[in-house]
Amino acid sequence: MLTGDSGIAYGKQNVFFEMLRGFSEHFERVSVICPSNGKGGEMKIHKNVYLYPSSASRFMHLDFFTHKNFILKKAREICAKNPFDLITAHAIPPCFANVKAAMVLSKELSVPYVTELMHIPGYPKAENLMERIERITLNRFFKKNRLKIPHLRLINKSETYKYVIGLGFPEEKILHIPAFYLDFDVFKTGDSVRNPKQFVFCGRLEKNKGLDLLLDAADIVTKEVPDFKLKIVGDGSMKGFVKKRTGKNIELLGWLPTREDVARVYRESSAIIMTSYNEGGPRVTLEAMACGALCLTTKVGIMNEVVDDGKNALFIDWNASEIAEKILWAIRNPDDSARVAEEGRKSVQKFEYNQALKFYADTYLKIAELQNYRVTEKRKKLVFVLPEYDENTSTHYNYLIDLLEEVAKEMEVCLFIEYGKNKPCLKNIQHIYLQKFQIKGFNLKEFRYGETAYIMAQGMLRVPALIERFFVFLWLRLRGYKRFYVHYSYFSAILVGIISRFTFAKSFVWYCEQKNLYKGGSIAFKMAIRCIKKVVTCTELMAGYYREFFHLSDKKLTVMHNWVDVNQIKNFKPTEMRNNKKTVLFVHWLSPRKGSEYLPEIIKKTLSKTDCRFVIVGDGPDVSKIRKISGENIEVVGAISNRDIYNYYKNADVFIMPSREEEFGRVLVEAMACGLPIVAMKTLGADYILDGKQKDFIVPQGDTDAFSDKIIELLKNDELRREMSEVGLKRVKDFDKVLSVKRFLEIVT
Repeated sequence: MLTGDSGIAYGKQNVFFEMLRGFSEHFERVSVICPSNGKGGEMKIHKNVYLYPSSASRFMHLDFFTHKNFILKKAREICAKNPFDLITAHAIPPCFANVKAAMVLSKELSVPYVTELMHIPGYPKAENLMERIERITLNRFFKKNRLKIPHLRLINKSETYKYVIGLGFPEEKILHIPAFYLDFDVFKTGDSVRNPKQFVFCGRLEKNKGLDLLLDAADIVTKEVPDFKLKIVGDGSMKGFVKKRTGKNIELLGWLPTREDVARVYRESSAIIMTSYNEGGPRVTLEAMACGALCLTTKVGIMNEVVDDGKNALFIDWNASEIAEKILWAIRNPDDSARVAEEGRKSVQKFEYNQALKFYADTYLKIAELQNYRVTEKRKKLVFVLPEYDENTSTHYNYLIDLLEEVAKEMEVCLFIEYGKNKPCLKNIQHIYLQKFQIKGFNLKEFRYGETAYIMAQGMLRVPALIERFFVFLWLRLRGYKRFYVHYSYFSAILVGIISRFTFAKSFVWYCEQKNLYKGGSIAFKMAIRCIKKVVTCTELMAGYYREFFHLSDKKLTVMHNWVDVNQIKNFKPTEMRNNKKTVLFVHWLSPRKGSEYLPEIIKKTLSKTDCRFVIVGDGPDVSKIRKISGENIEVVGAISNRDIYNYYKNADVFIMPSREEEFGRVLVEAMACGLPIVAMKTLGADYILDGKQKDFIVPQGDTDAFSDKIIELLKNDELRREMSEVGLKRVKDFDKVLSVKRFLEIVT
């Protein structure tokens, strides 16, 4: 056990001491490495529990900076004589020496480890600058290592649990094991005469305990109740501060040597007051409640789960006047106070010592006894360059995130985002870099000086961004990333290609464009495919196109389809949007390349022969032209985010894709996954994706009469639509995400 509690090394019989007493009944041997007591050595504190404190000097906190090395050295010595089966490590910011040492030892010795987080420093309220620093470092540490840490023990479900989930920590790795073990042979009601005007504080005398508030509240109460008594039990850095405030009404008892001594004070007091700014527990409140004392506590730690305000305890705020008001209420209403205290005593019975310790030990024994435990071998590293991220986008970029989340289960993925407002919050991807210099270029159509000048101008405009990219890519390469995968971005592909050639890395770029059919960036494109080591494209037809027009070799080309998550779409529950008329759906970018100029004619011819409605989903340069034809049977929706688009697919009867050029056509796959029959103009994408009888509904380019006739044929024949739907649902399985993840891993590894 790697702990930050050095109190036991000074002979204090604190809660950790008592917990180890219980552990001694469940484990053959427990070795505890703790911070310095100035002496070091080996100390036997229970029958099979051994303590190994550091001997480093505590002057200027030298032990603080050398503790990780001490842990590693001492743990190796212990393991050589008494091999261990499990490592536990308290997470203590800002250095996290225990956890970092546990990570090293776990890999080295093939032993599982559990990280234990007792509370969040400075949460919910920070008392000083150091707590704020500790909280910041804790945030960064857990965000960075959330995938590396195999098990995380939390001692309460409310406060700490929500916090670490918010940091992106995987829920399935969290162990909820309370750290509150009450020995009811010690902490119980007794024959002691309880003083209704005596209150007690018990805990470390540190700034986060809110002692200033407590003492100020005591002064207010004393003015109203002259014989009020406050007894303070504990020790710490604020002992001098507290001692100056002691007097007739406030008594500092200091550290009491045994639990029995503490329990006696609880039984003599009317209530315990806990004014902490942040806590994991506090355990002392539960002990006092077990002894029949009323509990007045701030909303910290486990108290959020235990306290039913006004029924079994009283919540107080961080305000001296309010604390004083609650104390005065307890003094002036002894019967009500006694009733609340009794309910509090009943509510803490679930923390019985033996039962709680057994659950704690049994959970760890299950982890230690995993027969096939092994430390995961070092995972391959991948940098994925995404041109843009927007969670509300209608583009295909967000689908890449879904793919990468699956890939990240097998590889260590660093996601580099060129343009975006915020980083996505992801479960499996550990490292995300959002580019600082973000500049979107201008359109070639708006540039009047030729393509070569256009490329040079774009390059000059993006110089700061390109410099940033180059050095980040180079830094990642030096950090051990040997695989770089670029999605579409020309300039990133060029930079990655150059870096990979000089540093022996592997570089990949995804392209799926017929560059000879439209203008824009062909020089940069040619440079990119020459620099990069492997070009990935969407179909064999596109691979043939790159061989023919750009003379790329078979060795340089590989194929990976676009994909959909078939199960996710199957289980998607749409919002009802239908009316009495059958619906023809178009989903795409509204531009000439995607057939927007054909749409008005197709719609006019179809509506002249049958009663139906058209729904047009998408944005683009021609959206204003399309809006002009909207009417009773024509709805122009505009752009719809990826998370909502399936509502439209699942409320339609026929899908159309009149594109002039389509290298793949992801919308075809989406439509098939939703069970829609399809009418499409002849393109590379339609020829490749549509299969069997679906090909009967591919019409020649520009033939709007034939296109309209095919739509009508489907609308009027329910049986034909069902047949085409079944063909599509069978074909779409070839484009399932599961297959694409497998193919992606084959390519990059």
